[in-house]
Amino acid sequence: MNLISAMKKILPGWYWTLVFSLFALGIGLLVPSFIDQFSQRNSAVSQPDTITVTPYPTQQVTSTPMEVAQAASATSVSATATNTLLPPPTLEPPTATPFPSMTPTITPTQSIFVNVTIEGIQGLPTATLLPEEAACEARDDWSLEYTVQDNETLTSIANKFDTWAQTLAEGNCIADVNVIRAGQTILVPGDSIPVEPAIVCEGYTLLQPINNAAGIPSTGTITFNWKGPRAPRYLLRLYPPDYDFSTENSDEWIDYTFDLRQNNSLDLTDLPDGGLWHWEVRPLDEDFVQACPGSPLWSFNKDEYDPSGEGLGFGG
Repeated sequence: MNLISAMKKILPGWYWTLVFSLFALGIGLLVPSFIDQFSQRNSAVSQPDTITVTPYPTQQVTSTPMEVAQAASATSVSATATNTLLPPPTLEPPTATPFPSMTPTITPTQSIFVNVTIEGIQGLPTATLLPEEAACEARDDWSLEYTVQDNETLTSIANKFDTWAQTLAEGNCIADVNVIRAGQTILVPGDSIPVEPAIVCEGYTLLQPINNAAGIPSTGTITFNWKGPRAPRYLLRLYPPDYDFSTENSDEWIDYTFDLRQNNSLDLTDLPDGGLWHWEVRPLDEDFVQACPGSPLWSFNKDEYDPSGEGLGFGG
């Protein structure tokens, strides 16, 4: 301000009037030119043709404020497209998924039937069926019938008819020669039932072991053999070394019963006590009743049985 005031003082007043007049004249000359250029530019922008400016790939151009304003103006004027708003998306409410029921549901299943055998499950081979044997037929050449009595066996019946027990079993389709019953009727050979001879009560002869035999071991077998009255059955009774004959205590003696034969063998381990044993034989009839007096008492000395295998010496 001081400089301008100083210049006003130095320069005359007309000089400043001339300067301002020239400045105003310049302004007046330039204004129409600017208006004409502005109109042409607006006319070019309003053209329907769109000019596409392709920028250089790598060059960046820094626009001046005027160019930014002009570009913004051109963009706003030349934009003719209308933005179409899409309708808002339709939102479907989520479907609620029910929780699984806690109640078990029974689902029927198809039944499968399989034909299996015990052999198949265990992996065993299937048994081969053998052809059926022909049914047994009783002998047609035997016509005599015999009724089995109490305490009879096929062996005792066979002895009556001079045949074998196995022959009677086969002729009567009996599976087991040891199984018959009282009152059973069987076929037997012959024309008549023989009459049982009366038992002759004759004397006895000891064959073995000799009376008062010594050195009978504690193990093995012992055979009793004699001759005496012929009877359907016999009773062999043994008395242990400490038996008291004055008491006749049946709980202490040992009995064996057998048919027809006049001998019998025993396992010595069944006679465990060592010492002097006594024994006798009694003939019996078909009903197990004593038919004749018994034999004399015979004896033998036996070693005591020791399970460890060591003998304890002879009895006295």
